[in-house]
Amino acid sequence: MKKFMITFTLALSIACFSKGYHTVHADTSDSTTSSQTTTSDDNNQSDQSSDSSDDSDSGSDSSDSDQSSNVQPTKTITFHYQTTSGKQISPDVTETTNGNSFYSYAFNYDGTEIKPYVKAIKGYVTYYQAPDQLTYDNLPSSITVKYVKASDAAKQMSKYYMQYLNRYRNKLKLKSLKTSSDLNKKANVRAKELEKYFSHVRPNGTSYNTKNSGYGEVMLGVDLIYSGPNKTLNYQKTAENCAKTLLTEDALHRDTLLNTWSSYGAAGFNLSDNGSTLCGLFKL
Repeated sequence: MKKFMITFTLALSIACFSKGYHTVHADTSDSTTSSQTTTSDDNNQSDQSSDSSDDSDSGSDSSDSDQSSNVQPTKTITFHYQTTSGKQISPDVTETTNGNSFYSYAFNYDGTEIKPYVKAIKGYVTYYQAPDQLTYDNLPSSITVKYVKASDAAKQMSKYYMQYLNRYRNKLKLKSLKTSSDLNKKANVRAKELEKYFSHVRPNGTSYNTKNSGYGEVMLGVDLIYSGPNKTLNYQKTAENCAKTLLTEDALHRDTLLNTWSSYGAAGFNLSDNGSTLCGLFKL
């Protein structure tokens, strides 16, 4: 997971980054080399040339046979992209392989960026965790990647995050933070901005707390947690893990979440299969 630099401006930031297919070619073929002997005898030269040609043809046939025997049968797989209700949200993709695997995550192989078979679809996030690797030997004829609306998942995570934070604060005899629609909107806007530019400075060059209007901010790169028998996206565990991370990362983050000056709090989640971000805001 990729880490962002921690900053603090009445607010703190942490970032942890997050989840193709990958093909590896290992084609080894035998090569056959044929050498010919020439003499000054014209008749022998002609005969040997003929013999050499026969030998060469024989060697070529052998090489072709070896190469054919190394090629595995072509297999085909079709990837479907649907919501949990079965609605198609992206065109199907059909791929073939003669021995290579497909991967759900992107990475670099020999200088080549390998794309995942899991698509990052705007406005959606995967609901069921896709298999990391689909091998040639066990390749299914098709696989369906299921998604949920990112905004729906984000609302649930925001709720669980604030519930956990307030329970933690109450244990320390601190007041619960109230929520407001205005602060929630601001937190959601900032979470989306963090995907583009992970900083307390907004993409337009201004501070999140322009005119020192009494805001505090924390930032975090979100690890999506999948659990249960079907490996589904766990909203509660994902949200609570974010709060725990901020509370235990260092004293500055902890103090911001446990501050005594704010009356309102909000958590905005921006969810994507390319990487998810959280912005927590506090206000007087």
